[in-house]
Amino acid sequence: MKNVDKPKIKIYIACHKPCHIPKNDLLFPIQVGAAISNNRLEGMLHDDEGDNISAKNKSYCELTAQYWAWKNDDADYYGFFHYRRYFSFSATQFPTNPFGEVLEQYNDDETLKKYSFSEKYMADTIGDFDLIIPTTGGFVEKDLTMYKQYEIAPVHKIEDLEFVLNIIKRDYPEMYPYAKKYLNQTQGYFCNMFMDTILRLKEPYKYFQAGTILFNLEEFRKTYTVEEMMDFAMSYQWELLDQDVLNYLAQGKTKFIDMAWNVMMDWRNIRIKDIISLAPRYLYQEYMNARKHPKIIHYAGPDKPWDIPYCDFAEVFWHYAKKTPFYEIILLRMFAAENGANLPAYIYNRVYPEFSE
Repeated sequence: MKNVDKPKIKIYIACHKPCHIPKNDLLFPIQVGAAISNNRLEGMLHDDEGDNISAKNKSYCELTAQYWAWKNDDADYYGFFHYRRYFSFSATQFPTNPFGEVLEQYNDDETLKKYSFSEKYMADTIGDFDLIIPTTGGFVEKDLTMYKQYEIAPVHKIEDLEFVLNIIKRDYPEMYPYAKKYLNQTQGYFCNMFMDTILRLKEPYKYFQAGTILFNLEEFRKTYTVEEMMDFAMSYQWELLDQDVLNYLAQGKTKFIDMAWNVMMDWRNIRIKDIISLAPRYLYQEYMNARKHPKIIHYAGPDKPWDIPYCDFAEVFWHYAKKTPFYEIILLRMFAAENGANLPAYIYNRVYPEFSE
């Protein structure tokens, strides 16, 4: 597709000394702590260029590479490995230690073949998932939780972890119970390795809900052919199908108007509590303000006020339904559906004679 390329996959290999890096176009070795190193490693990226925290590498370790990628690079999928740690892409289950690691003496090309470490196979596998993480592991002591192992580690300060937890509790209260639950577990995800994508959008918080939308079809057709759009739509297992595809194709070319023009109902009291509350505060507040003065109410989801008269914003629908000649037939349909019956044809013929056969 001329305007939508294949997903751009970048896997950063954190290095602090010369090491073997397999020949693979998905791999991007990066020297961590370059700002405080006496040796500059050749043939790789360096975490002290651009916006960076390279000088803090002694405290943050390989996280300085993650920060650098976040601030300075562009990809659809971001991955983070280490010079001596890689994911296995093989379908074979290999014996592991308690931390889910498969130990090998070398990570040379011959060894990595056993783990399906080929560019094509890796790209195909990565493209099927939004997130890839290590298998769970933990210490052999049964009562040693994630919190406890941090607390007793000689180089850690428990006050730092509590500080982070307080930030989560203050700014992201809906995530706080999950953070506490994870830290109270004895199994965790070690090695600080993962593959991640966020819908492939450069600005994910500009994702739009496509229930109310106005297209500039002339410009759309200049940019993409129907065949290109269909090929792209079938190239990935989208979560929300056409809406996800439209967001990708139209990113950077969309004008947003007041959210009051597309106020989604609070479906089964779930949408606000479990979805919208997770959005940045400014988006949450914009939605809550739009609910007070909606211009278009979007009954998004399987529940509709003409089926469930007590759903969110149902009173608005019924207020206006009463002003139409369809009010009685709507009631009849609802009562019939509740009783598992179909309306007799004569009712339609009486109310809508023009539709009669």
